[in-house]
Amino acid sequence: DGRLSWRPDRRKTSLGFYGGFLGVNVGPGTSGDGPSSEKVFTASQAPGIHQQTSFVRYGPYIEYNNLDKPGDPHRGGNYEARFLLFDDVNVNRYAFRRFDGWTEQYIPFFNEKRVIALHASTNLTWTKPGQLVPFYLQPTLGDSHDLRGYARFRYRDNNSVALSGEYRWEVMTGFDMALFLDA
Repeated sequence: DGRLSWRPDRRKTSLGFYGGFLGVNVGPGTSGDGPSSEKVFTASQAPGIHQQTSFVRYGPYIEYNNLDKPGDPHRGGNYEARFLLFDDVNVNRYAFRRFDGWTEQYIPFFNEKRVIALHASTNLTWTKPGQLVPFYLQPTLGDSHDLRGYARFRYRDNNSVALSGEYRWEVMTGFDMALFLDA
């Protein structure tokens, strides 16, 4: 994978183009803890589980980032959108398009010791008739970034939307706490 980008304002805005090749190896599981996935799920439950293919993926993106501190933001926002085309190069059954959108906004108060953090993201896919989104490239929810109470990859489908709100406060230097709500 690679990306070309251009920063028209040399600071906050980035426009660019992603491109790359994705070789997928879906095969039988090797763990002895349970049955292998292809024995548990049918092709309709997990599209692509019985066929291997590779993808060429490419598309444009735009990002605007005015966060005050990228690693520990207290003020500002980050907004990103990308549109990727996944072209199936082997089987000609799994070509699809995907839109990924992400936004985060930080609102400080009480001398920036307390922050309201708002996050929203979406992953939308669509296919032409007769095409499918393989299960391993479907948008997922559940991990430390979106639905924090659920295991990674807990939910998957062709589309996803995640919303999150946090109230953060600095207990002492280097130690913050947060209350959050994810949906």
